[in-house]
Amino acid sequence: MGKYPFAHHTTTDPAKSCGKDNLSITRLLNHVEDEIKETLAIQIDVAVEKANFSRDWRNRRIAHNDLDLAMNRQVEPLAPASREKVKEAMVSITKVLNVISQHYMGSTTIFDLSKGVHGAVSLLYVLDDGVKAANERSERIQSGKYLPDDFKRRDL
Repeated sequence: MGKYPFAHHTTTDPAKSCGKDNLSITRLLNHVEDEIKETLAIQIDVAVEKANFSRDWRNRRIAHNDLDLAMNRQVEPLAPASREKVKEAMVSITKVLNVISQHYMGSTTIFDLSKGVHGAVSLLYVLDDGVKAANERSERIQSGKYLPDDFKRRDL
């Protein structure tokens, strides 16, 4: 298994840092049967690698405000970050958890519920649908091909 970079208390940190135990997927290796340790170690290594960019942001921008970075001095830029990188990191963590779930429960779990009907992204879709419907209603009215419901007042 590869070396894990030093970091404080994130999902992909070492099981221990600064003499303190961390709640981390790396800790899972100490609690599983030998039969899945190798597969699990590989998936953990992938997850740690995929999450490395976020560790840099946490260490130098979020948890601590790096002085040189804040003062725009000559400094190594923060690791590139994107939604795609976050998604890749989350998928790799899901794979770690599903190695365990598959072994002990004979099934996997869907952890990505973002496609459900919750949260800000879902609200944006609802608002976008409303804007499209309003534009379609306006076009029908202007073309003279309106529907009776186009003029009904709705109670909200």
